[in-house]
This record gives sequence, structure tokens and C-alpha cells, in this order.
Amino acid sequence: MNHPHPPGRFGLLLGYITPHRHVLLAVLGLLLAGSLLSLANPWMAGLLTASVMGDGANGWSVRQLLGLWLFLMVLRSVLSFATQYYIGSTGERITAELRTRLYQHLQALPVGYYQQRRSGDTLTLLSTDAAIISSFVTDTLVQLLPALVTFGGAFLMMAWLDWSIAVLALVFLPAYFVAMKVVGRKLRPLSRAWVDANSHLVSVVEENLGMLPAIKAFTREAHEQGRFDEANQRLFTLSRQQWQIEAALSPLISLLGGVGVVVLLWLGTNHIDSGQLAPADLVTLLLYAALLMNPLGTLANVYGQVQRTRGSAERIVEFLGEQPEPADEGDIVLDKVQGHIRFSKVSFGYPNRPLVLKAFDLEIPAGETLAITGPNGAGKSTLAHLLMRFADPIEGSVLIDGVDTRTATLASVRAQIGLVAQHVLL
Repeated sequence: MNHPHPPGRFGLLLGYITPHRHVLLAVLGLLLAGSLLSLANPWMAGLLTASVMGDGANGWSVRQLLGLWLFLMVLRSVLSFATQYYIGSTGERITAELRTRLYQHLQALPVGYYQQRRSGDTLTLLSTDAAIISSFVTDTLVQLLPALVTFGGAFLMMAWLDWSIAVLALVFLPAYFVAMKVVGRKLRPLSRAWVDANSHLVSVVEENLGMLPAIKAFTREAHEQGRFDEANQRLFTLSRQQWQIEAALSPLISLLGGVGVVVLLWLGTNHIDSGQLAPADLVTLLLYAALLMNPLGTLANVYGQVQRTRGSAERIVEFLGEQPEPADEGDIVLDKVQGHIRFSKVSFGYPNRPLVLKAFDLEIPAGETLAITGPNGAGKSTLAHLLMRFADPIEGSVLIDGVDTRTATLASVRAQIGLVAQHVLL
């Protein structure tokens, strides 16, 4: 199996967007059309206000305006349904594809990788992290275009009605971006810590289920409950910190928007008094100002989602960067072996640990039965792992019928060996 070099965070996202670009482009088109239709609402409200006040609405009666407005709302609802359907199905497909790739890489990694890590980390990658990436691609990114179109369209319409009020609305933009920057700086480390805490909680539960008979036999339920409570409290604390920060952003954005509306009303009423602006146009301006503020809230939400996604993307990229089992160095296929096994001057040690074996020699003739005993950590399981090529020796060689196992294919070596592990699974 070919395992290409893992992409960076953005390469990872692009790799899953590209195969679905046609559907996503169609979705963006639907979103663009929906955004343009939303820009018609303030204009229709202004025309309706002018008609009711008797200022004229370019020959349109109130009944005609209401009928047209209703048609536009129905059309926008149809576009929204199509958008949600296609983006939902695409998101599920991307999630499935990402999980498949992660699982393929999981199968290709050496046994030693899992001996040094909690299984909950891997389970979280396949569940939580993959779902977060998919949600970012199909939900968060897709919000950007409508937000930008709505913002640009609302500003242009405001400028067409009264350029001074439109320019004043832009004065509040720096405050929005400063608020998002501050929130993003606080969310980024929390998002990574949350994912790590979630994987730890999954590991605790999995270990408990795997050792449940022993836990009950030694009456360790209270101890295990304490481990779970500690991990659960850690996850809860991080979740609460995340939501506290995000909760502070929404009222701040609303406050800035409220101040902006008050200032626009003050300036708009002055323009009405001076005859520069019609009352119906002020209604239209205020509604466009509200449309102008909505995309800023969306952008703030997108920014927060980006920070949460970075943690998951970093974990996935790190996982895909782990080296799989070495490719077959030779092409010898072991077939119908006699069973003569020899360890020749084998040295081996696990990362950051002392050598388990040093210049070790062992010869087992074909047909002979041999029991290897010793204390924990003496290297009994290591011998089996080296024979199965779960790991390769640092020095020396392992031979079957005189053939160095590194010169034979992995599949043919393992096909000749039967293994009964300490924990038997059917």
C-alpha cells in the first residue's frame, strides 16, 4: 500500500475538497443566489413603507409588493433546502473518506506505535477529529462567500442611498476584528487541550471495559470511578472555558451593532430634517445596516471554528506523519517452511529505553518445542515481535530456514507463524 507524505493542515483540507469541487461549487452558487435574494428584503421593505406612507413606490401597489415579496421568500426557502441537502450529504461523504484514510494508516503502523500511546487517542481521531474537519469544510468554509456577498451588497446599497451613513458604518469594523483576534488567541490552545482531554476520557472508559472482570474481582470500582471523574471534570472545565470565551463574543458584537444602529438613527434623522433623506429610505438604510452586521457575526463564528479546527487538523496531520511499517526490503516469499529459527547476535531496544536484548543468540531446530520464561520486561514478548517482524532488530538478524526475515515479504513471514496472545480475541 502506498502511503504518501502527509499534507499540512491546509493541504489536508484541500485534499478532501477537490474531489467534491463540482458539488461544492454548485452549493456556493446556491448560497450566492440566496445571499442576493436576502439583499432584496430591505429594498422591498422600503418600497412597502413608501407605498403605505403615500410617497409612491414606482407604480407598485401594496398588494403587488406583498405578493412579490412572498414569492422571493419562497424562492429563497427552496434554495436553502437544496443547499442544506447537498452540503449535508457531501459532509458525510468527506467524513467517511477521511475516516477510511485514517483507518488505512492505522492498519499500516507498527505495533510499537500503539504500545506507546493510549487507544483513546486513535478512537478520537476516527470520531471527533474527523467530524470536526468535515464540519469545517462543508459548513464553516461555505459560510464565508454568502457573508462576504451580503456584506459587500449591503454596503453598496447603503452607499447608493446615503454615502455618508455607509462610511460611518465602516468605522465600527476595526472593533469587530479586534474582538475576534482576542477571542481567537484564547481559543486556539483551549481547542487542542479539549481534544486531548476528550481522547483521555475515551481511553479511561475503554481500559475500564477491557479490565472489568479484574476491576470487580479486586473491588477497584471506586478507584476507577475516581479516574473517570477526574478525566470527566477536566473535559468539563475546558468545555466551560471555551463556551465562556465564545459567549463573551456574541454580546460584544451585539453591543457594537446596537451602538452602530443608534448612531445611524441619529445621523439619519438629521438627514431627514434637512431633506437629504426620505423616511422610507431611512427604513431601508437601517435594514441594510442590520444585514451589514450579520456577516460580521458570521465571520466571528467562522474565526472561532477555525481555532477549534486547528487542534483537530494538527492531530490528524501528526498521526498521518507517523511512519508505517517498513516496506518489503526483499521479495523472497516463504512457502512451506521447515521451522528452523535462529536469532543471530540480535540487539533491540524500545525508544527512550535501555536495550532489551544485546547480542542475543538463540537457535530452535525445526520440530522442537521450546518454552521461554522470565520476569516481566525480560524480553519474552520482544522475541515474538521480532520473529513476526512487528519490529526489526537494531543489530543482528532473525532467520527462518536460513532466510533473513527482512529479505522476505512481511505477508509471507507472518503467514508461516501462529500466534496466541495473552488476551485472546475471537
